[in-house]
Amino acid sequence: MKPSTVREAKLSDCQILANLMQESGKEQERGVLTCKDLEKKLFGNHPVVKIIISENEEGVICGYLLYNYRYSTIIGLVAFLADIYVIPEHRRRGVATAMWNAMVKNASAVECKRCEVITKSPNEFLLSLGAFDATDFGCKEMVYEIEKEAIKELIKRKDSPNKFTLRGATLIDVPGIIEGVKDLHSYLGRLHEVVCDEAELIKHGFGKHPAFKSFVAEQNGAIVGYTMFSYTFGLDGTKIYMEDLYVSPECRGAGIGISLWMAILKEGLQNDISCCNHTVDADNKPSAAFYKSHGAYDASQTKNIHFFKIPLEERKL
Repeated sequence: MKPSTVREAKLSDCQILANLMQESGKEQERGVLTCKDLEKKLFGNHPVVKIIISENEEGVICGYLLYNYRYSTIIGLVAFLADIYVIPEHRRRGVATAMWNAMVKNASAVECKRCEVITKSPNEFLLSLGAFDATDFGCKEMVYEIEKEAIKELIKRKDSPNKFTLRGATLIDVPGIIEGVKDLHSYLGRLHEVVCDEAELIKHGFGKHPAFKSFVAEQNGAIVGYTMFSYTFGLDGTKIYMEDLYVSPECRGAGIGISLWMAILKEGLQNDISCCNHTVDADNKPSAAFYKSHGAYDASQTKNIHFFKIPLEERKL
């Protein structure tokens, strides 16, 4: 049998991809996208996702891989795998691996160091690629999620204090954000892992193709808090992944943290997100309590959702 052909998706593929995603959604008990959803997210004015497809020898699409880029203050640019699907009759023929290798090639070209996946555990395909289950091992990073209805309720009952200025981050805020990044990861015991510097943040957050957005809290001309987030897109529609939420120690308890989070959630609702998720270390009890008290839940515990990490720099294609 001839090997399948792997290529980037085109606008004309959207209806077939929507049909395949319906099948994938049934298998995973997840939401279903429409052709219009794909056309907008893939080829609209602000595309947030990339799709690699596999065609058989007759030119029939037999699988797809859905991904986008986001930024991690720990490791830099990350490829975020949203979904991978192969029609049943083409499984165990190397189709998924071929699409994966194509994504790795693309990601390596833009200096991605890691792929991350939020999905149910266990996952044999991810483990075969050398994935590390960060929810079960190491710091035990638990996946927290707040869904659209809970977001609406939170925004309805919470007002932001006016003792500080909350705004979208600009280039002049980069030094202050870097200080916050260092302080946050020092608290988490990961300062030695942080790779981002001012040049990295400017390149990936304020360049031609930003991989993240950020809000800052400012008081008396100083940055006292920041948040960093990215949009993702999958079978459940548009989501937000929050990378960091930080408030300087001397300003905690003043409502800055919840205000920064709400700024993300409000923007997300304007873009019709289905939810916002992020990770919390299992032993970080104060953070877990904070998010639960405002409508988020531990999806690792309730839905068996895990956070997988796959290093890319050592992958051989």
